[in-house]
Amino acid sequence: MHMFRHFAAALVAFTWCIRNQQTFQISFRESKRYWLKAINLAICYQGFASDRGIGVSFKAGKAGFFCCAYDVITDWRNFDPLLYQSFEKLAKQYLSTSEAQLALSLYQVEKQGLLAEDGLTRGTIALEFVTKIIGSESLIRQTTDFNRFGIVLQIVDDVLDIEDDKRERKMNSLFSKKRNQYLKDLIEFPVEQVKAILPDGSILWAVVTFAQQKARNILSQSPASEPLINVNSSPDHNIA
Repeated sequence: MHMFRHFAAALVAFTWCIRNQQTFQISFRESKRYWLKAINLAICYQGFASDRGIGVSFKAGKAGFFCCAYDVITDWRNFDPLLYQSFEKLAKQYLSTSEAQLALSLYQVEKQGLLAEDGLTRGTIALEFVTKIIGSESLIRQTTDFNRFGIVLQIVDDVLDIEDDKRERKMNSLFSKKRNQYLKDLIEFPVEQVKAILPDGSILWAVVTFAQQKARNILSQSPASEPLINVNSSPDHNIA
Protein backbone atom coordinates (compact mmCIF):
# COMPACT_ATOMS: atom_id res chain seq x y z
CA MET A 1 0.00 0.00 0.00
CA HIS A 2 2.87 2.38 0.81
CA MET A 3 4.39 1.81 -2.63
CA PHE A 4 1.06 2.44 -4.34
CA ARG A 5 0.58 5.71 -2.47
CA HIS A 6 4.12 6.82 -3.32
CA PHE A 7 3.51 5.97 -6.97
CA ALA A 8 0.23 7.89 -6.98
CA ALA A 9 1.81 11.00 -5.42
CA ALA A 10 4.70 10.84 -7.89
CA LEU A 11 2.32 10.45 -10.84
CA VAL A 12 0.21 13.42 -9.76
CA ALA A 13 3.29 15.62 -9.32
CA PHE A 14 4.64 14.52 -12.70
CA THR A 15 1.31 15.29 -14.38
CA TRP A 16 1.27 18.80 -12.90
CA CYS A 17 4.85 19.28 -14.12
CA ILE A 18 4.09 18.20 -17.69
CA ARG A 19 1.00 20.39 -17.86
CA ASN A 20 2.98 23.45 -16.79
CA GLN A 21 6.41 22.82 -18.28
CA GLN A 22 6.02 25.46 -20.98
CA THR A 23 4.44 27.88 -18.53
CA PHE A 24 7.67 27.98 -16.52
CA GLN A 25 9.93 27.82 -19.58
CA ILE A 26 11.58 24.55 -18.55
CA SER A 27 14.14 23.56 -21.16
CA PHE A 28 14.75 20.00 -22.30
CA ARG A 29 18.00 19.90 -20.29
CA GLU A 30 16.18 21.03 -17.15
CA SER A 31 13.27 18.59 -17.50
CA LYS A 32 14.66 15.70 -15.48
CA ARG A 33 15.71 17.95 -12.60
CA TYR A 34 12.30 19.68 -12.65
CA TRP A 35 10.35 16.39 -12.65
CA LEU A 36 12.46 14.71 -10.00
CA LYS A 37 12.29 17.67 -7.63
CA ALA A 38 8.50 17.73 -7.72
CA ILE A 39 8.25 13.93 -7.42
CA ASN A 40 10.68 13.70 -4.50
CA LEU A 41 8.90 16.49 -2.66
CA ALA A 42 5.51 14.85 -3.25
CA ILE A 43 6.69 11.52 -1.83
CA CYS A 44 8.20 13.22 1.22
CA TYR A 45 5.11 15.35 1.81
CA GLN A 46 2.94 12.28 2.25
CA GLY A 47 4.69 11.99 5.61
CA PHE A 48 2.73 15.00 6.85
CA ALA A 49 -0.62 13.27 6.32
CA SER A 50 -2.84 12.35 9.23
CA ASP A 51 -4.65 9.58 7.32
CA ARG A 52 -3.80 6.90 4.77
CA GLY A 53 -6.49 7.61 2.18
CA ILE A 54 -5.54 7.73 -1.49
CA GLY A 55 -6.72 11.34 -1.54
CA VAL A 56 -3.61 12.26 0.42
CA SER A 57 -1.44 11.17 -2.50
CA PHE A 58 -3.23 13.58 -4.83
CA LYS A 59 -2.78 16.42 -2.35
CA ALA A 60 0.88 15.57 -1.77
CA GLY A 61 1.49 15.50 -5.51
CA LYS A 62 -0.11 18.91 -5.88
CA ALA A 63 1.92 20.32 -2.98
CA GLY A 64 5.13 18.85 -4.43
CA PHE A 65 4.48 20.52 -7.77
CA PHE A 66 3.68 23.95 -6.33
CA CYS A 67 6.77 23.93 -4.10
CA CYS A 68 8.88 22.91 -7.09
CA ALA A 69 7.31 25.67 -9.21
CA TYR A 70 8.05 28.18 -6.44
CA ASP A 71 11.68 27.07 -6.51
CA VAL A 72 11.76 27.55 -10.28
CA ILE A 73 10.50 31.14 -10.23
CA THR A 74 12.74 32.18 -7.35
CA ASP A 75 15.96 30.16 -7.44
CA TRP A 76 16.15 28.95 -11.03
CA ARG A 77 14.78 32.13 -12.66
CA ASN A 78 15.92 34.70 -10.08
CA PHE A 79 12.50 36.22 -9.40
CA ASP A 80 11.55 36.73 -13.04
CA PRO A 81 8.44 38.98 -12.93
CA LEU A 82 6.72 37.32 -15.90
CA LEU A 83 7.08 33.85 -14.41
CA TYR A 84 5.81 35.20 -11.10
CA GLN A 85 2.65 36.30 -12.90
CA SER A 86 2.23 32.78 -14.27
CA PHE A 87 2.74 31.28 -10.82
CA GLU A 88 0.32 33.77 -9.28
CA LYS A 89 -2.34 32.86 -11.85
CA LEU A 90 -1.93 29.13 -11.18
CA ALA A 91 -1.92 29.61 -7.41
CA LYS A 92 -5.11 31.66 -7.45
CA GLN A 93 -6.79 29.18 -9.78
CA TYR A 94 -5.87 25.90 -8.06
CA LEU A 95 -5.10 26.76 -4.43
CA SER A 96 -7.35 28.04 -1.68
CA THR A 97 -7.13 31.75 -0.90
CA SER A 98 -5.09 31.15 2.26
CA GLU A 99 -2.71 28.72 0.52
CA ALA A 100 -2.11 31.08 -2.39
CA GLN A 101 -1.59 34.02 -0.08
CA LEU A 102 1.08 32.16 1.88
CA ALA A 103 3.10 31.40 -1.26
CA LEU A 104 2.70 34.85 -2.80
CA SER A 105 3.52 36.67 0.43
CA LEU A 106 6.63 34.53 0.97
CA TYR A 107 7.76 35.39 -2.56
CA GLN A 108 7.60 39.11 -1.81
CA VAL A 109 9.43 38.75 1.50
CA GLU A 110 12.17 36.69 -0.09
CA LYS A 111 12.49 38.99 -3.08
CA GLN A 112 13.15 41.88 -0.70
CA GLY A 113 15.63 39.85 1.36
CA LEU A 114 13.54 40.22 4.51
CA LEU A 115 13.44 36.64 5.80
CA ALA A 116 14.21 36.42 9.52
CA GLU A 117 16.49 34.02 11.41
CA ASP A 118 18.97 33.57 8.57
CA GLY A 119 16.19 32.43 6.27
CA LEU A 120 14.88 29.72 8.60
CA THR A 121 11.41 31.24 8.92
CA ARG A 122 10.92 30.08 5.35
CA GLY A 123 10.64 26.55 6.75
CA THR A 124 7.69 27.34 9.00
CA ILE A 125 5.85 29.06 6.16
CA ALA A 126 6.56 26.12 3.85
CA LEU A 127 5.29 23.67 6.49
CA GLU A 128 2.10 25.68 6.88
CA PHE A 129 1.62 25.79 3.11
CA VAL A 130 2.11 22.05 2.61
CA THR A 131 0.03 20.94 5.59
CA LYS A 132 -2.81 23.25 4.56
CA ILE A 133 -2.94 21.54 1.17
CA ILE A 134 -2.69 18.05 2.68
CA GLY A 135 -5.19 18.83 5.43
CA SER A 136 -3.10 18.07 8.51
CA GLU A 137 -2.16 21.57 9.66
CA SER A 138 -4.51 21.53 12.65
CA LEU A 139 -3.28 18.14 13.91
CA ILE A 140 0.39 19.09 13.61
CA ARG A 141 -0.16 22.45 15.32
CA GLN A 142 -1.94 20.73 18.20
CA THR A 143 0.64 17.99 18.70
CA THR A 144 4.01 19.63 17.94
CA ASP A 145 5.88 22.88 18.33
CA PHE A 146 4.89 23.94 14.81
CA ASN A 147 7.34 26.80 14.50
CA ARG A 148 10.27 24.69 15.69
CA PHE A 149 9.27 21.83 13.40
CA GLY A 150 9.26 24.13 10.38
CA ILE A 151 12.60 25.67 11.27
CA VAL A 152 14.20 22.25 11.74
CA LEU A 153 12.92 21.16 8.34
CA GLN A 154 14.56 24.22 6.80
CA ILE A 155 17.81 23.34 8.56
CA VAL A 156 17.47 19.86 7.04
CA ASP A 157 17.23 21.48 3.62
CA ASP A 158 20.23 23.70 4.31
CA VAL A 159 22.35 20.78 5.54
CA LEU A 160 21.54 18.71 2.47
CA ASP A 161 22.24 21.63 0.09
CA ILE A 162 25.29 23.11 1.81
CA GLU A 163 27.83 22.11 -0.84
CA ASP A 164 25.72 23.39 -3.75
CA ASP A 165 24.80 26.59 -1.91
CA LYS A 166 28.42 27.29 -1.03
CA ARG A 167 29.53 26.76 -4.63
CA GLU A 168 26.71 28.91 -6.03
CA ARG A 169 26.85 31.50 -3.21
CA LYS A 170 23.21 31.10 -2.22
CA MET A 171 21.47 31.80 1.05
CA ASN A 172 21.96 29.07 3.66
CA SER A 173 21.56 29.38 7.43
CA LEU A 174 24.78 27.41 7.92
CA PHE A 175 26.77 30.29 6.46
CA SER A 176 25.87 32.44 9.47
CA LYS A 177 27.66 32.83 12.80
CA LYS A 178 24.89 30.78 14.43
CA ARG A 179 25.75 27.76 12.30
CA ASN A 180 26.74 25.51 15.18
CA GLN A 181 23.54 26.26 17.07
CA TYR A 182 21.45 25.44 14.02
CA LEU A 183 23.28 22.15 13.57
CA LYS A 184 22.67 21.29 17.23
CA ASP A 185 18.98 22.21 16.89
CA LEU A 186 18.67 19.65 14.09
CA ILE A 187 20.70 16.96 15.87
CA GLU A 188 18.62 17.32 19.05
CA PHE A 189 15.26 17.31 17.27
CA PRO A 190 13.16 14.43 18.71
CA VAL A 191 12.38 12.53 15.54
CA GLU A 192 10.85 9.58 17.39
CA GLN A 193 8.30 11.78 19.15
CA VAL A 194 7.07 13.29 15.89
CA LYS A 195 7.14 9.88 14.22
CA ALA A 196 4.55 8.75 16.76
CA ILE A 197 2.25 11.53 15.54
CA LEU A 198 2.97 11.04 11.84
CA PRO A 199 3.87 7.34 11.55
CA ASP A 200 3.50 7.00 7.77
CA GLY A 201 6.36 9.30 6.83
CA SER A 202 9.05 6.68 6.29
CA ILE A 203 10.69 8.62 3.44
CA LEU A 204 10.41 11.94 5.27
CA TRP A 205 11.97 10.55 8.45
CA ALA A 206 14.72 8.82 6.50
CA VAL A 207 15.65 12.19 5.00
CA VAL A 208 15.60 13.92 8.40
CA THR A 209 17.69 11.15 9.99
CA PHE A 210 20.22 11.32 7.16
CA ALA A 211 20.48 15.11 7.59
CA GLN A 212 21.01 14.68 11.35
CA GLN A 213 23.97 12.39 10.69
CA LYS A 214 25.39 14.80 8.14
CA ALA A 215 24.99 17.61 10.68
CA ARG A 216 27.00 15.60 13.21
CA ASN A 217 29.73 15.11 10.65
CA ILE A 218 29.85 18.80 9.76
CA LEU A 219 30.00 19.77 13.42
CA SER A 220 32.77 17.29 14.22
CA GLN A 221 34.91 18.05 11.19
CA SER A 222 34.89 21.84 11.26
CA PRO A 223 33.35 23.35 14.41
CA ALA A 224 33.89 26.89 13.21
CA SER A 225 32.48 29.91 14.96
CA GLU A 226 32.69 32.00 11.78
CA PRO A 227 30.42 31.64 8.75
CA LEU A 228 31.71 29.37 6.00
CA ILE A 229 31.12 31.97 3.33
CA ASN A 230 30.09 35.59 3.11
CA VAL A 231 26.67 35.86 1.50
CA ASN A 232 25.08 39.24 1.02
CA SER A 233 21.40 39.99 1.46
CA SER A 234 20.58 39.03 -2.11
CA PRO A 235 17.39 36.95 -2.36
CA ASP A 236 19.21 34.29 -4.42
CA HIS A 237 18.59 31.09 -2.51
CA ASN A 238 17.58 27.48 -2.68
CA ILE A 239 14.11 26.44 -1.47
CA ALA A 240 12.81 23.09 -0.77
